[in-house]
Amino acid sequence: MDWGVGSLEAEACMLGAQSVFSIPEVIGVRLTGKLSSAVVTTDLALALAITNLRRQQLVGKFVECFDPGYQA
Repeated sequence: MDWGVGSLEAEACMLGAQSVFSIPEVIGVRLTGKLSSAVVTTDLALALAITNLRRQQLVGKFVECFDPGYQA
């Protein structure tokens, strides 16, 4: 898992300024079952983000999917 920094933060670090990053909370999502042939993983990711994660105010957190449905 990784994430990037913006150009201002990178420039500040190159010039020796201290940079502090908070580590976001990780939320686990257990996936079960299989997608139908007409659905792609992008559809699942969008549906999950729009219908569940925003409703539960999980903005600004890492989401990790796991269990058998992840491998399908």
